[in-house]
Amino acid sequence: MREYGHDVTAWAGFETLRDIREFRMTCMAAQVAGENPARHDEIVLRLACLRGDRGPRPWHWTAVP
Repeated sequence: MREYGHDVTAWAGFETLRDIREFRMTCMAAQVAGENPARHDEIVLRLACLRGDRGPRPWHWTAVP
């Protein structure tokens, strides 16, 4: 953060950008799960996280190739 001269997490809009990024990551995982049923559990987990059913951040998501 010192390298950039600003802590982006202190910015008032940070939570909105974070939420958008997490939503995009979940949508991408849903597309992968649609083509690969082995990824179904990961999308169920991500949706539960976004709904607030899996506790506070940071969640532990698995990369979806």
